[in-house]
Amino acid sequence: MYLQRAKQGFCAIFGLLSLAVTLYSIGKFVVFISSVAVNSDGVIANESDELKFVVRALLNNSIWIVLFILYHSFGKHENVKKFWEKIGFKTLERSAYNVISSYILLQMVERWVVVNKWTLWSLDIKEYSPVWYMYILSHSAFWLIIFCGSLLMDVPEILGIKQIYYDIKGLNSPSLYKAIQHNHLLTNVRHPSYIGFSLLFWITNLMSLDRLIMAVLLTIYMFVAWSPDRKDYRYQQQQLELKKLELRYDFKQK
Repeated sequence: MYLQRAKQGFCAIFGLLSLAVTLYSIGKFVVFISSVAVNSDGVIANESDELKFVVRALLNNSIWIVLFILYHSFGKHENVKKFWEKIGFKTLERSAYNVISSYILLQMVERWVVVNKWTLWSLDIKEYSPVWYMYILSHSAFWLIIFCGSLLMDVPEILGIKQIYYDIKGLNSPSLYKAIQHNHLLTNVRHPSYIGFSLLFWITNLMSLDRLIMAVLLTIYMFVAWSPDRKDYRYQQQQLELKKLELRYDFKQK
């Protein structure tokens, strides 16, 4: 009994830590993607050294992107789930997945090297100018779309908190209480809005070489990895209508 309580306490602490790390990494990624870029003309005198710098920078950036893609894909493999179940911490599977994914994402953001050697386009945006406001508002709208799409899914479960809470309450895994359509959707799409993310990656005032590679790799990854079908689309439509009805009802009650 005491051992079980201690295990649940550990899982609860780990889950809260995972939640904090995940939200922090999301915040850092939002700033990283949506900040107005500044084109700094850091010219290296020796052309050979400059080429080496570009190659090393692109290799560094690409390694972190590929690491994120690989873990984000294979971290949800059935063998990984079986491993956590085997060691008796099945409820931590999602939280651990989030922590490792967030760590890789943070490392990518912190170690990212901007390469301004070649740019596809460059637009100098002055702070608080009309174009600056358009840029900020457009990116805010895309993030809002992604956030609203997340509300149609089970956010506490995606963050790993619900699994731990259910275990403490002596309940089965949350997925066992879900509709078949919901579980089918989560199998095909773990995050909403392919279009929203794609627009965030590509709409920038400075399309430097490093940004271009990131946009290409992540857009291709989402296109290949996310495979929603008509059933998922209809289920999302139904959930949207239900959310609208709930909001109307809450509004009338007030």
